[in-house]
Amino acid sequence: MDYNIRKINDKELVEAQTIARRTIRHSYTAFFSEETINMFIDSGAADEEFVKHFEHCYVLANEKEILGFCIFYENFIDLMMIDSNIHGKGLGTTLLQFAESKIAEEGYERMRLETFLENKQAVSFYLKSGWSIIKSQKEEGLNLERITLEKSTV
Repeated sequence: MDYNIRKINDKELVEAQTIARRTIRHSYTAFFSEETINMFIDSGAADEEFVKHFEHCYVLANEKEILGFCIFYENFIDLMMIDSNIHGKGLGTTLLQFAESKIAEEGYERMRLETFLENKQAVSFYLKSGWSIIKSQKEEGLNLERITLEKSTV
């Protein structure tokens, strides 16, 4: 599969937001109710994350479409998703390694990210990629554990 990773452009914003909504609906059903997912998506919070951090968003794309994206700033990976239609092809690893290398290039010795402990697929992916869980706390109102993972850049 031929693709590249680059900064998002204005024309790709809606496409990236659509991928995020689709992937949230697909991947989060294992630990969120459909009602909770719909409330979150309808709130616009997922779409707003792209607007808020547009300058920190990179897309993994081929000639025709966006395949995934990653938002990271300083030493924090804020959001990373591969389109749920193409999971399991190694693209997540490629995108994660890209973000890790960019954070290392900025001179940070450690990098962080957060996810839910109940998001078994993501937790397994990060642990296999050399990340370690350093913190866990109950997420208010959701009955879920938010975990912080960390990895050395050196």
